[in-house]
Amino acid sequence: MSDVTRPLTVAEAAAVLTSPGARYELEDVVVDGRSLRRYKNAPRHMRDIFVATGVYADRDAIVYQDERLTYGQLYVCVGELAWAMRERFGISRGDRVALLMRNLPEYIVAFWAAQVLGAIAVPLNAWWSESELRTGLDNAEPQLLIVDGERFERLGEALEDLGVPQVIVTRHEGELPAGVLDWEQALAAGAGYDGLPPAPELSSDDPATIIYTSGTTGHPKGAVATSRNHLALIMTAGYQSELAALTASRPPAARPTAQPTLLNTLPMFHIGGISSLYCSAAGGVKQVLMYKWDSEDALRLFADEEVTNISAVPTVLRRLLEAAAASGQRLETLSGAGVGGGPGAGELADALAAAIGPDSLINHGYGLTETTSSVTQHIGSSYFARPASAGPAVPGAEVRIVNENREAGLGEPGEIWVRGPQVISEYWRNPEATAESMVHGWFRTGDVGALDADHYLTILDREKDVVIRGGENVYSVEVETVIASHPDVADVAVVGLPDPDLGEIVAAVVVPRDGLTLNEAELRAKVASSVATFKVPTVWWIRPEPLPRNATAKVLKHELRRTFPRV
Repeated sequence: MSDVTRPLTVAEAAAVLTSPGARYELEDVVVDGRSLRRYKNAPRHMRDIFVATGVYADRDAIVYQDERLTYGQLYVCVGELAWAMRERFGISRGDRVALLMRNLPEYIVAFWAAQVLGAIAVPLNAWWSESELRTGLDNAEPQLLIVDGERFERLGEALEDLGVPQVIVTRHEGELPAGVLDWEQALAAGAGYDGLPPAPELSSDDPATIIYTSGTTGHPKGAVATSRNHLALIMTAGYQSELAALTASRPPAARPTAQPTLLNTLPMFHIGGISSLYCSAAGGVKQVLMYKWDSEDALRLFADEEVTNISAVPTVLRRLLEAAAASGQRLETLSGAGVGGGPGAGELADALAAAIGPDSLINHGYGLTETTSSVTQHIGSSYFARPASAGPAVPGAEVRIVNENREAGLGEPGEIWVRGPQVISEYWRNPEATAESMVHGWFRTGDVGALDADHYLTILDREKDVVIRGGENVYSVEVETVIASHPDVADVAVVGLPDPDLGEIVAAVVVPRDGLTLNEAELRAKVASSVATFKVPTVWWIRPEPLPRNATAKVLKHELRRTFPRV
Protein backbone atom coordinates (compact mmCIF):
# COMPACT_ATOMS: atom_id res chain seq x y z
CA MET A 1 0.00 0.00 0.00
CA SER A 2 1.49 3.33 -1.02
CA ASP A 3 1.79 6.07 1.62
CA VAL A 4 1.52 8.73 -1.06
CA THR A 5 -1.83 10.52 -1.00
CA ARG A 6 -2.95 11.51 -4.45
CA PRO A 7 -4.19 15.06 -4.99
CA LEU A 8 -7.96 15.45 -5.22
CA THR A 9 -9.68 16.33 -8.45
CA VAL A 10 -11.32 19.75 -8.57
CA ALA A 11 -14.76 18.16 -8.24
CA GLU A 12 -13.66 16.07 -5.25
CA ALA A 13 -12.05 19.04 -3.52
CA ALA A 14 -15.11 21.20 -4.14
CA ALA A 15 -17.33 18.54 -2.59
CA VAL A 16 -15.13 18.38 0.53
CA LEU A 17 -14.88 22.16 0.96
CA THR A 18 -18.63 22.80 0.56
CA SER A 19 -19.90 19.75 2.47
CA PRO A 20 -22.21 20.11 5.51
CA GLY A 21 -20.27 21.53 8.45
CA ALA A 22 -17.37 22.69 6.27
CA ARG A 23 -16.15 26.30 6.18
CA TYR A 24 -17.61 26.86 2.72
CA GLU A 25 -20.90 25.02 3.17
CA LEU A 26 -23.69 26.37 0.98
CA GLU A 27 -27.34 26.96 1.81
CA ASP A 28 -30.40 27.88 -0.25
CA VAL A 29 -32.06 31.24 0.43
CA VAL A 30 -34.54 33.55 -1.26
CA VAL A 31 -33.47 37.19 -1.64
CA ASP A 32 -35.86 39.71 -3.20
CA GLY A 33 -37.75 36.84 -4.79
CA ARG A 34 -34.57 35.29 -6.21
CA SER A 35 -33.44 31.80 -5.24
CA LEU A 36 -29.74 31.78 -4.38
CA ARG A 37 -27.13 29.43 -2.98
CA ARG A 38 -24.89 31.31 -0.57
CA TYR A 39 -22.07 30.58 1.84
CA LYS A 40 -23.70 29.57 5.12
CA ASN A 41 -20.77 30.78 7.23
CA ALA A 42 -20.22 34.13 5.52
CA PRO A 43 -20.01 37.20 7.79
CA ARG A 44 -23.16 39.30 8.08
CA HIS A 45 -21.87 42.65 6.79
CA MET A 46 -18.72 44.26 5.40
CA ARG A 47 -18.32 46.09 8.72
CA ASP A 48 -17.63 42.70 10.31
CA ILE A 49 -14.65 42.19 7.99
CA PHE A 50 -13.03 45.39 9.14
CA VAL A 51 -13.78 44.82 12.82
CA ALA A 52 -12.03 41.45 12.56
CA THR A 53 -8.78 43.13 11.41
CA GLY A 54 -8.15 43.95 15.08
CA VAL A 55 -6.37 40.59 15.41
CA TYR A 56 -3.74 41.87 12.95
CA ALA A 57 -3.05 45.11 14.86
CA ASP A 58 0.76 44.74 14.79
CA ARG A 59 0.96 43.74 11.12
CA ASP A 60 1.63 46.17 8.30
CA ALA A 61 -1.59 47.05 6.49
CA ILE A 62 -0.56 49.67 3.90
CA VAL A 63 2.73 50.72 2.36
CA TYR A 64 2.79 53.76 0.08
CA GLN A 65 6.09 55.40 -0.86
CA ASP A 66 7.70 56.26 2.51
CA GLU A 67 4.43 55.89 4.45
CA ARG A 68 3.52 52.77 6.44
CA LEU A 69 0.36 51.99 8.43
CA THR A 70 -0.16 48.97 10.65
CA TYR A 71 -3.61 47.44 10.98
CA GLY A 72 -3.81 48.99 14.42
CA GLN A 73 -3.11 52.44 13.00
CA LEU A 74 -5.55 51.84 10.16
CA TYR A 75 -8.23 50.95 12.72
CA VAL A 76 -7.67 54.28 14.49
CA CYS A 77 -7.80 56.29 11.25
CA VAL A 78 -10.98 54.56 10.09
CA GLY A 79 -12.57 55.20 13.47
CA GLU A 80 -11.67 58.88 13.39
CA LEU A 81 -12.99 59.37 9.86
CA ALA A 82 -16.15 57.37 10.54
CA TRP A 83 -16.92 59.48 13.62
CA ALA A 84 -16.26 62.68 11.64
CA MET A 85 -18.46 61.48 8.78
CA ARG A 86 -21.27 60.73 11.22
CA GLU A 87 -21.03 63.74 13.53
CA ARG A 88 -19.65 66.47 11.23
CA PHE A 89 -21.14 65.45 7.88
CA GLY A 90 -24.28 63.61 8.98
CA ILE A 91 -23.46 60.41 7.08
CA SER A 92 -25.54 57.40 8.07
CA ARG A 93 -26.71 54.05 6.74
CA GLY A 94 -27.60 54.19 3.03
CA ASP A 95 -25.95 57.57 2.34
CA ARG A 96 -23.56 57.74 -0.62
CA VAL A 97 -19.91 58.69 -0.14
CA ALA A 98 -18.08 59.32 -3.42
CA LEU A 99 -14.35 58.53 -3.67
CA LEU A 100 -12.32 60.28 -6.37
CA MET A 101 -8.64 59.50 -5.85
CA ARG A 102 -5.59 57.67 -6.98
CA ASN A 103 -4.69 54.48 -5.10
CA LEU A 104 -3.81 56.26 -1.87
CA PRO A 105 -3.93 55.09 1.77
CA GLU A 106 -6.81 57.56 2.22
CA TYR A 107 -8.85 55.54 -0.28
CA ILE A 108 -8.66 52.48 1.96
CA VAL A 109 -9.48 54.50 5.07
CA ALA A 110 -12.47 56.17 3.40
CA PHE A 111 -13.82 52.89 2.00
CA TRP A 112 -13.79 51.22 5.40
CA ALA A 113 -15.23 54.28 7.16
CA ALA A 114 -18.21 54.09 4.82
CA GLN A 115 -18.67 50.37 5.49
CA VAL A 116 -18.45 50.88 9.25
CA LEU A 117 -21.36 53.34 9.06
CA GLY A 118 -23.42 51.23 6.67
CA ALA A 119 -22.99 53.95 4.03
CA ILE A 120 -22.50 53.24 0.32
CA ALA A 121 -19.01 53.80 -1.10
CA VAL A 122 -19.15 55.20 -4.65
CA PRO A 123 -15.73 54.83 -6.35
CA LEU A 124 -15.55 57.23 -9.31
CA ASN A 125 -13.18 56.73 -12.22
CA ALA A 126 -10.22 58.98 -11.48
CA TRP A 127 -9.59 59.48 -15.21
CA TRP A 128 -13.11 60.51 -16.20
CA SER A 129 -13.61 63.78 -18.04
CA GLU A 130 -15.68 66.50 -16.41
CA SER A 131 -18.78 65.52 -18.39
CA GLU A 132 -18.41 61.84 -17.43
CA LEU A 133 -17.89 62.80 -13.81
CA ARG A 134 -20.97 65.01 -13.89
CA THR A 135 -23.06 62.09 -15.20
CA GLY A 136 -21.87 59.81 -12.38
CA LEU A 137 -22.41 62.39 -9.65
CA ASP A 138 -25.85 63.34 -10.98
CA ASN A 139 -26.84 59.69 -10.81
CA ALA A 140 -25.35 58.86 -7.40
CA GLU A 141 -26.13 62.18 -5.66
CA PRO A 142 -23.52 61.60 -2.94
CA GLN A 143 -23.81 63.38 0.39
CA LEU A 144 -20.01 63.60 0.62
CA LEU A 145 -17.13 63.61 -1.87
CA ILE A 146 -13.60 62.64 -0.76
CA VAL A 147 -11.15 63.75 -3.44
CA ASP A 148 -7.38 63.97 -3.78
CA GLY A 149 -5.60 67.23 -4.50
CA GLU A 150 -4.82 66.40 -8.13
CA ARG A 151 -8.44 65.87 -9.08
CA PHE A 152 -9.59 68.77 -6.89
CA GLU A 153 -7.31 71.11 -8.83
CA ARG A 154 -8.36 69.62 -12.16
CA LEU A 155 -12.03 70.20 -11.42
CA GLY A 156 -11.42 73.75 -10.23
CA GLU A 157 -14.50 75.96 -10.31
CA ALA A 158 -16.51 73.18 -11.97
CA LEU A 159 -16.71 71.45 -8.58
CA GLU A 160 -19.24 74.03 -7.40
CA ASP A 161 -21.53 73.11 -10.29
CA LEU A 162 -21.40 69.36 -9.67
CA GLY A 163 -23.91 69.54 -6.85
CA VAL A 164 -21.89 67.79 -4.12
CA PRO A 165 -22.92 69.34 -0.79
CA GLN A 166 -19.82 68.38 1.24
CA VAL A 167 -16.18 67.82 0.25
CA ILE A 168 -13.03 66.50 1.95
CA VAL A 169 -9.71 67.03 0.12
CA THR A 170 -6.51 65.11 0.77
CA ARG A 171 -2.91 65.83 -0.29
CA HIS A 172 -3.66 69.36 -1.40
CA GLU A 173 -1.28 72.28 -1.13
CA GLY A 174 -2.58 75.78 -0.54
CA GLU A 175 -5.78 77.20 0.83
CA LEU A 176 -9.13 75.52 0.35
CA PRO A 177 -12.44 77.24 -0.36
CA ALA A 178 -14.79 77.89 2.50
CA GLY A 179 -16.74 74.79 3.49
CA VAL A 180 -14.18 72.35 2.03
CA LEU A 181 -12.40 70.36 4.74
CA ASP A 182 -8.81 69.16 4.64
CA TRP A 183 -8.20 65.44 5.33
CA GLU A 184 -6.25 66.09 8.51
CA GLN A 185 -9.02 68.39 9.75
CA ALA A 186 -11.55 65.66 9.06
CA LEU A 187 -9.59 63.11 11.09
CA ALA A 188 -9.16 65.63 13.89
CA ALA A 189 -12.93 66.13 13.98
CA GLY A 190 -13.32 62.47 14.91
CA ALA A 191 -10.29 62.13 17.15
CA GLY A 192 -12.16 62.78 20.37
CA TYR A 193 -14.17 59.55 20.17
CA ASP A 194 -13.19 56.03 21.15
CA GLY A 195 -13.07 53.12 18.71
CA LEU A 196 -15.64 52.84 15.96
CA PRO A 197 -19.10 54.43 15.96
CA PRO A 198 -21.75 52.01 17.21
CA ALA A 199 -23.09 49.69 14.55
CA PRO A 200 -26.42 50.70 13.04
CA GLU A 201 -28.95 48.00 12.18
CA LEU A 202 -27.24 46.35 9.23
CA SER A 203 -28.23 43.66 6.73
CA SER A 204 -26.31 41.51 4.27
CA ASP A 205 -28.56 42.95 1.58
CA ASP A 206 -27.67 46.58 2.31
CA PRO A 207 -25.91 48.23 -0.66
CA ALA A 208 -22.18 48.53 0.03
CA THR A 209 -20.89 50.04 -3.21
CA ILE A 210 -22.03 51.62 -6.45
CA ILE A 211 -19.37 51.01 -9.11
CA TYR A 212 -19.88 52.54 -12.52
CA THR A 213 -19.47 50.54 -15.69
CA SER A 214 -20.12 51.82 -19.18
CA GLY A 215 -22.86 50.09 -21.13
CA THR A 216 -23.72 49.77 -24.80
CA THR A 217 -25.48 53.13 -24.58
CA GLY A 218 -22.17 54.75 -23.66
CA HIS A 219 -23.60 56.16 -20.42
CA PRO A 220 -22.17 54.98 -17.08
CA LYS A 221 -24.38 52.56 -15.17
CA GLY A 222 -24.04 52.22 -11.42
CA ALA A 223 -23.81 48.55 -10.46
CA VAL A 224 -25.17 48.26 -6.91
CA ALA A 225 -23.28 45.58 -4.97
CA THR A 226 -24.52 44.58 -1.52
CA SER A 227 -22.50 43.34 1.43
CA ARG A 228 -23.66 39.85 0.45
CA ASN A 229 -22.15 40.28 -3.04
CA HIS A 230 -18.75 41.39 -1.71
CA LEU A 231 -18.69 38.84 1.11
CA ALA A 232 -19.28 36.07 -1.43
CA LEU A 233 -16.07 37.14 -3.18
CA ILE A 234 -14.13 37.17 0.10
CA MET A 235 -15.34 33.65 0.88
CA THR A 236 -14.50 32.52 -2.66
CA ALA A 237 -10.94 33.83 -2.30
CA GLY A 238 -10.43 31.62 0.75
CA TYR A 239 -12.11 28.70 -0.96
CA GLN A 240 -9.82 28.98 -4.00
CA SER A 241 -6.70 28.96 -1.82
CA GLU A 242 -7.81 25.78 -0.05
CA LEU A 243 -8.91 24.22 -3.35
CA ALA A 244 -5.45 24.84 -4.79
CA ALA A 245 -3.83 23.10 -1.82
CA LEU A 246 -6.09 20.05 -2.09
CA THR A 247 -5.56 19.65 -5.84
CA ALA A 248 -1.82 20.38 -5.94
CA SER A 249 0.45 17.59 -7.09
CA ARG A 250 2.93 18.65 -4.41
CA PRO A 251 2.93 21.08 -1.47
CA PRO A 252 3.71 24.65 -2.50
CA ALA A 253 7.30 25.69 -1.90
CA ALA A 254 7.96 27.83 1.16
CA ARG A 255 8.56 31.45 0.25
CA PRO A 256 11.02 33.62 2.25
CA THR A 257 8.61 36.23 3.50
CA ALA A 258 7.31 37.27 6.90
CA GLN A 259 3.79 38.36 5.86
CA PRO A 260 1.54 37.79 2.82
CA THR A 261 2.03 40.92 0.73
CA LEU A 262 0.03 42.17 -2.26
CA LEU A 263 1.24 44.72 -4.77
CA ASN A 264 -2.12 46.18 -5.80
CA THR A 265 -1.75 48.08 -9.06
CA LEU A 266 -5.42 47.90 -10.09
CA PRO A 267 -7.33 51.18 -9.74
CA MET A 268 -9.59 51.06 -6.72
CA PHE A 269 -12.47 52.47 -8.73
CA HIS A 270 -12.52 49.11 -10.56
CA ILE A 271 -14.01 45.99 -9.02
CA GLY A 272 -10.62 44.27 -9.26
CA GLY A 273 -8.89 47.00 -7.29
CA ILE A 274 -11.52 47.40 -4.61
CA SER A 275 -11.93 43.65 -4.15
CA SER A 276 -8.15 43.40 -3.66
CA LEU A 277 -8.53 46.11 -1.02
CA TYR A 278 -11.02 44.22 1.12
CA CYS A 279 -9.73 40.70 0.48
CA SER A 280 -6.35 41.90 1.76
CA ALA A 281 -7.95 43.15 4.96
CA ALA A 282 -9.84 39.88 5.42
CA GLY A 283 -6.55 37.95 5.38
CA GLY A 284 -4.31 40.41 7.22
CA VAL A 285 -2.33 40.96 4.04
CA LYS A 286 0.08 43.87 3.63
CA GLN A 287 -1.10 45.97 0.69
CA VAL A 288 1.57 47.88 -1.25
CA LEU A 289 0.41 50.82 -3.38
CA MET A 290 2.15 52.83 -6.10
CA TYR A 291 1.57 56.40 -7.27
CA LYS A 292 1.72 55.04 -10.82
CA TRP A 293 3.24 52.02 -12.46
CA ASP A 294 7.01 52.07 -12.84
CA SER A 295 8.75 48.78 -13.55
CA GLU A 296 11.99 49.64 -11.77
CA ASP A 297 10.12 50.90 -8.72
CA ALA A 298 8.03 47.72 -8.72
CA LEU A 299 11.16 45.54 -8.70
CA ARG A 300 12.48 47.56 -5.74
CA LEU A 301 9.20 46.99 -3.89
CA PHE A 302 9.37 43.27 -4.60
CA ALA A 303 12.76 43.16 -2.90
CA ASP A 304 12.07 45.58 -0.04
CA GLU A 305 8.53 44.45 0.85
CA GLU A 306 8.85 40.77 -0.09
CA VAL A 307 5.80 40.82 -2.34
CA THR A 308 4.05 37.45 -2.52
CA ASN A 309 1.22 38.32 -4.91
CA ILE A 310 0.38 40.95 -7.48
CA SER A 311 -2.95 42.27 -8.66
CA ALA A 312 -2.54 43.77 -12.13
CA VAL A 313 -3.78 43.85 -15.70
CA PRO A 314 -1.85 41.84 -18.33
CA THR A 315 -0.02 44.93 -19.64
CA VAL A 316 1.52 45.61 -16.24
CA LEU A 317 2.39 41.95 -15.65
CA ARG A 318 4.18 41.79 -19.00
CA ARG A 319 6.19 44.89 -18.14
CA LEU A 320 7.11 43.41 -14.77
CA LEU A 321 8.41 40.19 -16.32
CA GLU A 322 10.33 42.10 -18.99
CA ALA A 323 11.94 44.36 -16.38
CA ALA A 324 12.87 41.40 -14.18
CA ALA A 325 14.42 39.57 -17.11
CA ALA A 326 16.35 42.65 -18.24
CA SER A 327 17.72 43.32 -14.75
CA GLY A 328 18.38 39.70 -13.84
CA GLN A 329 16.29 40.06 -10.70
CA ARG A 330 14.44 36.93 -9.62
CA LEU A 331 10.95 37.34 -8.20
CA GLU A 332 11.82 34.97 -5.37
CA THR A 333 9.01 35.87 -2.98
CA LEU A 334 6.23 35.87 -5.59
CA SER A 335 3.99 32.83 -5.21
CA GLY A 336 0.96 33.78 -7.30
CA ALA A 337 -0.84 36.28 -9.48
CA GLY A 338 -4.26 36.89 -10.96
CA VAL A 339 -4.49 36.93 -14.73
CA GLY A 340 -7.31 38.70 -16.49
CA GLY A 341 -8.40 41.97 -18.04
CA GLY A 342 -7.71 41.45 -21.72
CA PRO A 343 -6.59 39.37 -24.68
CA GLY A 344 -3.50 37.21 -24.38
CA ALA A 345 -4.07 36.26 -20.74
CA GLY A 346 -3.32 32.58 -21.37
CA GLU A 347 0.11 33.20 -22.85
CA LEU A 348 0.90 35.61 -20.03
CA ALA A 349 0.00 33.05 -17.37
CA ASP A 350 2.46 30.60 -18.93
CA ALA A 351 5.17 33.26 -18.83
CA LEU A 352 4.37 33.98 -15.17
CA ALA A 353 4.53 30.29 -14.32
CA ALA A 354 7.92 30.05 -16.01
CA ALA A 355 9.17 33.00 -13.96
CA ILE A 356 7.65 31.98 -10.62
CA GLY A 357 7.88 28.20 -10.77
CA PRO A 358 5.75 25.11 -11.44
CA ASP A 359 3.96 25.32 -8.07
CA SER A 360 2.83 28.90 -8.60
CA LEU A 361 -0.74 29.82 -7.74
CA ILE A 362 -1.77 31.45 -11.01
CA ASN A 363 -5.50 32.09 -11.03
CA HIS A 364 -7.63 32.91 -14.02
CA GLY A 365 -11.35 33.44 -14.30
CA TYR A 366 -14.24 35.34 -15.78
CA GLY A 367 -16.21 38.12 -14.21
CA LEU A 368 -17.59 41.62 -14.54
CA THR A 369 -18.38 44.56 -12.30
CA GLU A 370 -21.94 43.21 -12.16
CA THR A 371 -20.72 39.85 -10.84
CA THR A 372 -18.49 41.43 -8.17
CA SER A 373 -15.39 40.13 -9.96
CA SER A 374 -14.99 36.41 -10.72
CA VAL A 375 -18.03 34.22 -11.27
CA THR A 376 -15.90 31.40 -12.72
CA GLN A 377 -12.32 30.73 -11.68
CA HIS A 378 -9.58 28.16 -11.44
CA ILE A 379 -6.18 28.24 -9.81
CA GLY A 380 -2.92 26.36 -9.71
CA SER A 381 -2.96 22.88 -11.22
CA SER A 382 -6.56 23.29 -12.34
CA TYR A 383 -5.59 26.26 -14.47
CA PHE A 384 -2.52 24.62 -15.98
CA ALA A 385 -4.61 21.60 -17.00
CA ARG A 386 -6.96 23.85 -19.01
CA PRO A 387 -5.26 27.19 -19.69
CA ALA A 388 -7.71 28.17 -22.45
CA SER A 389 -10.65 27.90 -20.06
CA ALA A 390 -11.98 30.47 -17.57
CA GLY A 391 -12.71 27.67 -15.12
CA PRO A 392 -15.88 26.31 -13.52
CA ALA A 393 -18.47 28.37 -11.66
CA VAL A 394 -17.37 29.36 -8.15
CA PRO A 395 -19.46 28.02 -5.23
CA GLY A 396 -23.02 29.33 -5.27
CA ALA A 397 -22.75 30.68 -8.82
CA GLU A 398 -24.56 29.21 -11.81
CA VAL A 399 -23.62 29.67 -15.45
CA ARG A 400 -25.83 28.89 -18.41
CA ILE A 401 -25.37 29.43 -22.14
CA VAL A 402 -28.38 30.76 -24.05
CA ASN A 403 -28.67 30.61 -27.83
CA GLU A 404 -31.76 32.15 -29.45
CA ASN A 405 -33.86 31.93 -26.28
CA ARG A 406 -33.00 28.29 -25.58
CA GLU A 407 -30.44 26.51 -23.45
CA ALA A 408 -27.38 25.78 -25.58
CA GLY A 409 -25.89 22.31 -25.66
CA LEU A 410 -22.43 21.44 -24.38
CA GLY A 411 -19.79 23.02 -26.59
CA GLU A 412 -22.39 25.17 -28.35
CA PRO A 413 -21.70 28.93 -28.24
CA GLY A 414 -24.24 31.37 -26.88
CA GLU A 415 -24.70 34.31 -24.54
CA ILE A 416 -23.38 33.77 -21.00
CA TRP A 417 -26.04 34.15 -18.30
CA VAL A 418 -25.07 34.00 -14.62
CA ARG A 419 -26.72 34.11 -11.21
CA GLY A 420 -25.55 33.67 -7.65
CA PRO A 421 -24.83 35.48 -4.38
CA GLN A 422 -22.12 37.60 -6.03
CA VAL A 423 -24.36 38.93 -8.84
CA ILE A 424 -25.91 42.38 -8.42
CA SER A 425 -29.68 42.80 -8.57
CA GLU A 426 -29.90 46.32 -10.00
CA TYR A 427 -28.30 49.36 -11.55
CA TRP A 428 -28.66 52.47 -9.39
CA ARG A 429 -31.70 54.50 -10.40
CA ASN A 430 -31.78 52.84 -13.83
CA PRO A 431 -34.77 50.48 -13.99
CA GLU A 432 -34.61 50.27 -17.78
CA ALA A 433 -31.03 48.96 -17.79
CA THR A 434 -31.86 46.64 -14.89
CA ALA A 435 -34.86 45.16 -16.73
CA GLU A 436 -32.78 44.70 -19.88
CA SER A 437 -29.97 42.85 -18.11
CA MET A 438 -31.83 40.86 -15.43
CA VAL A 439 -34.11 38.00 -16.48
CA HIS A 440 -35.81 36.04 -13.68
CA GLY A 441 -32.76 36.39 -11.45
CA TRP A 442 -30.25 35.73 -14.23
CA PHE A 443 -27.80 38.42 -15.39
CA ARG A 444 -27.27 38.58 -19.14
CA THR A 445 -23.58 39.34 -19.58
CA GLY A 446 -23.70 40.04 -23.31
CA ASP A 447 -20.55 37.92 -23.72
CA VAL A 448 -20.35 34.76 -25.81
CA GLY A 449 -19.04 31.49 -24.41
CA ALA A 450 -19.49 27.73 -24.23
CA LEU A 451 -19.49 25.07 -21.51
CA ASP A 452 -17.66 21.76 -21.87
CA ALA A 453 -18.71 18.42 -20.43
CA ASP A 454 -17.26 19.34 -17.02
CA HIS A 455 -19.01 22.72 -17.13
CA TYR A 456 -15.81 24.69 -17.54
CA LEU A 457 -16.45 27.98 -19.30
CA THR A 458 -14.58 29.14 -22.38
CA ILE A 459 -14.97 32.77 -23.49
CA LEU A 460 -15.40 33.01 -27.25
CA ASP A 461 -16.34 36.59 -28.03
CA ARG A 462 -17.84 39.76 -26.65
CA GLU A 463 -21.28 40.81 -27.80
CA LYS A 464 -21.01 44.10 -25.98
CA ASP A 465 -18.45 45.38 -28.47
CA VAL A 466 -15.91 46.47 -25.93
CA VAL A 467 -12.23 47.12 -26.49
CA ILE A 468 -10.08 46.14 -23.50
CA ARG A 469 -7.10 48.49 -23.58
CA GLY A 470 -4.57 47.74 -20.87
CA GLY A 471 -7.35 46.38 -18.66
CA GLU A 472 -9.62 49.41 -19.20
CA ASN A 473 -12.96 48.79 -20.91
CA VAL A 474 -13.70 51.10 -23.83
CA TYR A 475 -17.20 50.71 -25.24
CA SER A 476 -17.12 51.46 -28.94
CA VAL A 477 -20.49 53.17 -29.11
CA GLU A 478 -19.41 55.82 -26.61
CA VAL A 479 -16.44 56.87 -28.77
CA GLU A 480 -18.42 56.44 -31.98
CA THR A 481 -21.09 58.82 -30.70
CA VAL A 482 -18.53 61.57 -30.10
CA ILE A 483 -16.91 61.15 -33.52
CA ALA A 484 -20.28 60.96 -35.29
CA SER A 485 -21.26 64.34 -33.82
CA HIS A 486 -18.65 66.03 -36.03
CA PRO A 487 -20.62 67.71 -38.86
CA ASP A 488 -18.31 66.36 -41.58
CA VAL A 489 -18.49 62.70 -40.51
CA ALA A 490 -20.82 60.44 -42.49
CA ASP A 491 -20.11 57.14 -40.73
CA VAL A 492 -17.81 55.73 -38.08
CA ALA A 493 -16.88 52.46 -36.41
CA VAL A 494 -14.54 51.87 -33.47
CA VAL A 495 -12.80 48.50 -33.10
CA GLY A 496 -10.02 46.93 -31.07
CA LEU A 497 -6.75 45.90 -32.70
CA PRO A 498 -4.22 43.51 -31.11
CA ASP A 499 -1.30 45.15 -29.33
CA PRO A 500 1.63 43.28 -27.76
CA ASP A 501 1.78 45.65 -24.78
CA LEU A 502 -1.77 46.83 -24.07
CA GLY A 503 -3.59 43.73 -25.30
CA GLU A 504 -5.74 45.88 -27.57
CA ILE A 505 -5.67 49.47 -28.78
CA VAL A 506 -8.63 51.60 -29.81
CA ALA A 507 -8.89 52.11 -33.56
CA ALA A 508 -11.34 54.37 -35.41
CA VAL A 509 -12.57 53.96 -38.99
CA VAL A 510 -14.17 57.19 -40.22
CA VAL A 511 -15.96 58.00 -43.47
CA PRO A 512 -16.28 61.72 -44.38
CA ARG A 513 -19.35 63.21 -46.01
CA ASP A 514 -19.27 63.37 -49.80
CA GLY A 515 -16.85 65.97 -51.09
CA LEU A 516 -15.41 66.78 -47.66
CA THR A 517 -12.15 65.93 -45.94
CA LEU A 518 -11.40 65.14 -42.32
CA ASN A 519 -8.39 66.03 -40.19
CA GLU A 520 -7.17 63.33 -37.80
CA ALA A 521 -5.75 65.81 -35.28
CA GLU A 522 -9.06 67.67 -35.15
CA LEU A 523 -11.02 64.45 -34.61
CA ARG A 524 -8.58 63.30 -31.95
CA ALA A 525 -8.91 66.61 -30.08
CA LYS A 526 -12.70 66.39 -30.24
CA VAL A 527 -12.74 62.93 -28.68
CA ALA A 528 -10.15 63.89 -26.06
CA SER A 529 -12.35 66.78 -24.92
CA SER A 530 -15.30 64.46 -24.27
CA VAL A 531 -14.00 61.17 -22.87
CA ALA A 532 -11.17 59.83 -20.72
CA THR A 533 -7.74 59.72 -22.33
CA PHE A 534 -7.56 55.91 -22.51
CA LYS A 535 -10.69 55.93 -24.72
CA VAL A 536 -9.18 58.18 -27.41
CA PRO A 537 -8.37 56.10 -30.52
CA THR A 538 -4.67 55.39 -30.95
CA VAL A 539 -4.91 54.80 -34.69
CA TRP A 540 -7.26 56.27 -37.30
CA TRP A 541 -8.35 55.16 -40.76
CA ILE A 542 -10.08 57.92 -42.67
CA ARG A 543 -11.42 56.40 -45.89
CA PRO A 544 -13.89 57.35 -48.60
CA GLU A 545 -15.36 53.83 -48.98
CA PRO A 546 -18.56 53.05 -47.06
CA LEU A 547 -18.27 50.77 -44.06
CA PRO A 548 -18.99 47.09 -44.79
CA ARG A 549 -22.42 46.02 -43.51
CA ASN A 550 -24.52 42.86 -43.52
CA ALA A 551 -28.10 42.44 -44.73
CA THR A 552 -29.46 43.99 -41.52
CA ALA A 553 -27.16 47.02 -41.89
CA LYS A 554 -24.90 45.97 -38.99
CA VAL A 555 -21.27 47.03 -39.46
CA LEU A 556 -18.99 44.05 -40.11
CA LYS A 557 -16.36 44.95 -37.56
CA HIS A 558 -14.45 41.71 -38.00
CA GLU A 559 -13.87 42.78 -41.60
CA LEU A 560 -12.58 46.17 -40.49
CA ARG A 561 -10.20 44.52 -38.03
CA ARG A 562 -8.92 42.24 -40.80
CA THR A 563 -8.35 45.00 -43.33
CA PHE A 564 -7.24 47.85 -41.06
CA PRO A 565 -3.97 49.27 -42.46
CA ARG A 566 -1.05 48.20 -40.32
CA VAL A 567 1.16 50.97 -39.01
